[in-house]
Amino acid sequence: VLCVMVTLVSTKHVEISQAEIGPDEAAFLAGSWLTTEARATAARAVSYRAALKLGEEQHSLAIRVIPGPDRVALFLHGFGDDRSAYTWAGFWPGVLPTHSVVALEF
Repeated sequence: VLCVMVTLVSTKHVEISQAEIGPDEAAFLAGSWLTTEARATAARAVSYRAALKLGEEQHSLAIRVIPGPDRVALFLHGFGDDRSAYTWAGFWPGVLPTHSVVALEF
């Protein structure tokens, strides 16, 4: 699943490592807006951090992955402190029977 991300940028300019979710994300997941099913699905996500170098600029990208079938459903969210890749967690239970989930957090 992560090979999708690596092909976007030359591998000499990106490092991907497994990461823990931060306290803001944990609080976001604990919010009452998530259903029990969505919260349980989100808890299965494996978190990664991609460090990207584009020209002279360094960037960091959070990636959440829930492995499933070979097809990939890619979830992107907007910018802002009140956003999270987990914003899409309510949709994940519906796509997991047929797709792996990859959620990017900008």
